[in-house]
Amino acid sequence: MAPLAQLAMEMQIGASEFTRLIEQAFIRAVEQEAASAGRPQPGPSAVAARSGLTRQRVSQLRSSRAAATSVVSERQPQTLRILSAWKTDPKFSDSSGTPNILSLRGPLSFSALVKRHGSGLRARSILKELERIKAVRFTKDRRVEMIHRAELDAARKAQAIRDLGEFGREFLETLTHNVFNPETPRYHRRVVGLHIKNGEVPRLIRDAGSQAGVWALALKDALTDNNVTVKPGRNAQRVTRLSGHFFMSERPNVVTAVVRPRSRRPPPKAA
Repeated sequence: MAPLAQLAMEMQIGASEFTRLIEQAFIRAVEQEAASAGRPQPGPSAVAARSGLTRQRVSQLRSSRAAATSVVSERQPQTLRILSAWKTDPKFSDSSGTPNILSLRGPLSFSALVKRHGSGLRARSILKELERIKAVRFTKDRRVEMIHRAELDAARKAQAIRDLGEFGREFLETLTHNVFNPETPRYHRRVVGLHIKNGEVPRLIRDAGSQAGVWALALKDALTDNNVTVKPGRNAQRVTRLSGHFFMSERPNVVTAVVRPRSRRPPPKAA
């Protein structure tokens, strides 16, 4: 869960909103399980019994999903609340919603903005986090200016999140299938080098990528061959979606030092 938590924080998704997404995933899993078995959609009690959620929470999440609206958590990250207030509070923005450039201290300053909308958090902590995510910058006269990079990055980040969800789902589905169906596992192979010299890593990754590229092109040709694919027609047809992944994982490691015990000299013999 640690990489997902890191991603959520980077995307300004708070813990409570992340928890809501997980709860909805549990509900969908129970519904898909029933559909796969040919059973009707389970009621709130059945979902609660299977997922561990309360009946009230199941109904609440289903209602929000049916409304097709994203329920914004009241406990969204403070940085997001500050940026939103900066653009909507008339004390800190103009009539068109453009955020004012704020001094650090004073009646209409960044500190005043955080004091008004930051739920008791320190302005310095909020400012450091906004600087880290490149949402603000300092002007020459040391005032704080909001950077409108979110609009520029929105499409790229949205596509990256969609890719993460699709690719991660395919990989996790393979691993979970192999856990539950050891007699008919899907292909998966993992090769690990625990103690690779740091200077050799770029070469190994380059060589592996080159070989994987050849494999990927061959697999793409096989999967797109007209003899194995089904074209849309008048009637729906059941087919299978096949995909293959190759990726390299890098993580720092440490080779522990080997301490050799010192040899002890035997005590001198008594004369």
